[in-house]
Amino acid sequence: TNKSMNITELPWLPTVKILSYLDFKQLITVSYVGNKSWLEIATSNDLWRPLCEDHYRELVKNAIEDQNESNVMYKKTFSKLYKNLGGPSSTTLVPQISQMWRRYYQYFTTHNLNNIIDLLNPPATDSEINSLQSSAQLPLPLDFSICLRFHNGCNLNQTGQITSSFLGYYSFYDHSIFLTLPGTKIIAELLRSLRRPSIIKQIPWLAKCIPIAVDYTFTRVYLLLLDDAEGVGAKGNIIAPLNNFQSSLIAAPNYFSWLSSHLNHLEQERFELEYYVQNPVLPSSSSPNSSP
Repeated sequence: TNKSMNITELPWLPTVKILSYLDFKQLITVSYVGNKSWLEIATSNDLWRPLCEDHYRELVKNAIEDQNESNVMYKKTFSKLYKNLGGPSSTTLVPQISQMWRRYYQYFTTHNLNNIIDLLNPPATDSEINSLQSSAQLPLPLDFSICLRFHNGCNLNQTGQITSSFLGYYSFYDHSIFLTLPGTKIIAELLRSLRRPSIIKQIPWLAKCIPIAVDYTFTRVYLLLLDDAEGVGAKGNIIAPLNNFQSSLIAAPNYFSWLSSHLNHLEQERFELEYYVQNPVLPSSSSPNSSP
């Protein structure tokens, strides 16, 4: 007589092949079914490493860079990234942002702008992101915090100069300006100027913003809204202030779409990037009526 075999009794490789068709939620569920051997397979690196790399791409390398490869537990790594990056939304958003950065790298390489790649900062750590969120006093949008985990803005030299016009030479109405992406440390420093009590008293909605792109004088800036602001925009919007911050425009619905739009403009050759050195970025004026 033929004896039927329980699926939990299959050898390792066939079981891995079968379970590889499951998503991470299903895999967690089946890990609680069956015997000890089944549990070992369902939590093994053979299954969780591909899931990590599929959902979290380059962020996996950053998460395990200090570990010996033989000691890495990819299920644990997946769980940590899933928790730190906001849960279900991160599993679709991270691959999209990863693809955006790869397109940036391709553009830089094709246009002989490797010096701009060199000036992109390493990924922000959890500690750096948490510190910025503490300074902002409001939660950071998920797409922004994920982007920081790819690159923590652009490098500034020790004198505070912008050494890369990452966002290019923009023509904004009657203004032509160089803009760059500040990292978490510079954003926190700029926040102290942006949120001076004398300024917030005049322009209360600035207490809900952080600067995410600046020119060298900080007279031109793009802001990320961390909460809804009546008459200005909704949480997550990118805001372009006008008329000494007395009015504003919504430049993009969110940070990811704003950077993606910039990338599309580059690829469509609507403007060019240049390597450029500017004057100190941090504001020196303490006048409450001056632009922060």
